[in-house]
Amino acid sequence: MATTILSAAASTKDPLANELKVSMFDNIRMLDADDTQFTTMLQSSQLQKEKANSFKEEWLEDLYLPRLSTLGAGITAAADTIITTATSEGYYFRAGDLVRIVTTGECLLVTAGNGVSSFTATRGIGTVAAITAASANADLVIVGHSDAQGATLPVIMMTQRTTNYNYTVIQRHSYGFTRTAMRTQWYGGPLLDKERAKKLVEHKRSIENSLFFGPRYYTSTGPQHTSGGLVEFVTTNVSSAAGTFTKANLQTFLRTGLQYGNLGQKVLFASPIVAATMAQFLQDNWIRAQPDEKVFGARINGVVGSAYGGPEIPVIIKREWNNFQTGTGNQYGSNAFLVDTQNVQYLELEPTSQLRNRQAPDYDGVKEEYLTEHTLRVQIEKSHQRWTNITG
Repeated sequence: MATTILSAAASTKDPLANELKVSMFDNIRMLDADDTQFTTMLQSSQLQKEKANSFKEEWLEDLYLPRLSTLGAGITAAADTIITTATSEGYYFRAGDLVRIVTTGECLLVTAGNGVSSFTATRGIGTVAAITAASANADLVIVGHSDAQGATLPVIMMTQRTTNYNYTVIQRHSYGFTRTAMRTQWYGGPLLDKERAKKLVEHKRSIENSLFFGPRYYTSTGPQHTSGGLVEFVTTNVSSAAGTFTKANLQTFLRTGLQYGNLGQKVLFASPIVAATMAQFLQDNWIRAQPDEKVFGARINGVVGSAYGGPEIPVIIKREWNNFQTGTGNQYGSNAFLVDTQNVQYLELEPTSQLRNRQAPDYDGVKEEYLTEHTLRVQIEKSHQRWTNITG
């Protein structure tokens, strides 16, 4: 093979590529940030992270006696004494209850209650309104109770507790390299160290997503079980903007979302389009957070004034939700969750562990994994709210 002769000054194109040293920046940047704020908050000592005791976690809930129903059928101005309620809500009423028909102002004195969907009453008591016709669906409000002198014990009424549950989910993220790959020099530092750090973030991001969007599921095949996220539990207060989000939408949504639970413990997790819309029309009520401002260990992006005269609500922007589609149809990119942090608990049956040496004894290399078995307890689902279909 003939020898190659260079007859002029050599440039960078002339030496062999193998001779050139690459000027490589050693710090590898990641496209996405570690935005796992909900997980960070739930794992905070301030929210009392708990230990799970089984693959299925259950809890009890209770509520006070209801005081609101509606007319199941219209009543006339005649002396109708049997009042039809919404289905199965006749049980809310007992003899001696004072009930207002809100649309007419008429007050009723219940003389016989505890019917399936009706009660018997004396009509038109008091001086505000006489016996008046009322349409179906008018609100019936129990404003109090009255017994006669020397009466016997009133009818005993107590609410029955309800139970709810969730399963744990086993989340695993594995990685590994051959021994040769590990002995080879690489830009950015040793392969195993880089992948350990990267996989830990990926593992935490998976936990974060399941806390919002995971399904509650169990099959005896395996068996296999998964933990339900907020979308599985928050079903009553699902508020849709049906497109454009307005100030009126916000006030209506907040009146609903703040009615129950702990006013001072609400946090709003919002997709970028929701946050951007709120920031535009809340010139006076949107306050940009300081760079070091945190709630339960998670950095917040801003605060918004609340209804009911309560404290301001921290807003956390879920940047990764910008990758989801936006528009109507419950697209995740158009969602926000108003969460009562006192009524959600993160439970671990197996805390996040880095498990090393997962390879077979005869494998020429190393395999490792991160493993967590966790679930989410969501209590009093009416204290949480989901906002949907916000397009701008």
